[in-house]
Parts: sequence; C-alpha cells; structure tokens
Amino acid sequence: MKKTVVAILIIFLALTVMAVLNDNKSSTLLLPQPKEDFTNPEQGSAIILLSVPNLDVPENIKYVVFFKSRFFPGLSIQYNIPELALEAGIPLMSAPKTDIVGQHVVAYTYEKKGIQNLFFDGSKIASGSFIGKSITPVTGMAVLNTEEVKYIEPDQVKTYDRILTEEEIKNL
Repeated sequence: MKKTVVAILIIFLALTVMAVLNDNKSSTLLLPQPKEDFTNPEQGSAIILLSVPNLDVPENIKYVVFFKSRFFPGLSIQYNIPELALEAGIPLMSAPKTDIVGQHVVAYTYEKKGIQNLFFDGSKIASGSFIGKSITPVTGMAVLNTEEVKYIEPDQVKTYDRILTEEEIKNL
C-alpha cells in the first residue's frame, strides 16, 4: 500500500491570519494546501490534527477551511462558524454543534460510489454517500471565487490511499 504523509506546521493566530487577509469582506478562511493530496480514486482517508486556541475571527468570516482537495474538486473539510458545524465531503455532510477550540483530531474517509464518513476525536459524527470525481482532462480544475478564500494551517495533515478503520481512527 502506498501511503502519502504530509506534515504542516500550524500558525493559527488570529493576528497572523489577519495580516494575510487582503479583503476584510471575505467570509472564508482556507488553509494553505498540502503539497500532496489524495491519490486513490477508489478510497482514502485524511487525518487533520488541530490546535485551535480560539475562534477570534472577524464577524464577516463564516467558514474556516482546513483541507481542500485538488484531486477531488469540491471536496473540503471545513468549519461553519455560524452553525458551529464541522462539514466535509462531496456532497457536503454537516455535523452540527462541534466545538473545535482546543486540540482535536478530525478524520475523513471516502469510498468511490460508496460512503464517506467524518470523525471528530475518534467518534463518527457524520456519514453519507460519496460522489467524488477526480481531476481528468475532461473535468479539469474547480475555480474558487478568490474574494471568499483566505488561509489558516492545521498542525498536521496526513492522507492515505485506503480507508482507515474506526478503530485506527479512535487510536490516533
């Protein structure tokens, strides 16, 4: 099995984030993308280690995006601030009322034409059908509205080309 591991150091201070914001009217914070991404169109997992000291962000910020796949355009793992909800996948699944302040492990798994799951600190908090399509010459790349995209980093992101079991996720 081929395993892709990407480690990213965290810089999650609101003042640092504000220094890179070009437009105070933006509603989304998006983290710098890992150099590597999912590689298996059939199945995979992403593990995100977070250390969030607080959610002191400007009022206009509505989303914090922790992971945005280039391999599956439209697949992201994010936090919806107004709803206090972790969201992930294609289509987007939502697990309301999740407090992300502190140190946490967020895990996401998918299986092509199957199921996708979202875990928070080892517990499954959302599940649904997965309909992701990887990038091909026909599908191309998704283009985001740059006025809605800003950056934050988690402690670490690891992606796997297989589905981690619930037991493996609980033991992270």
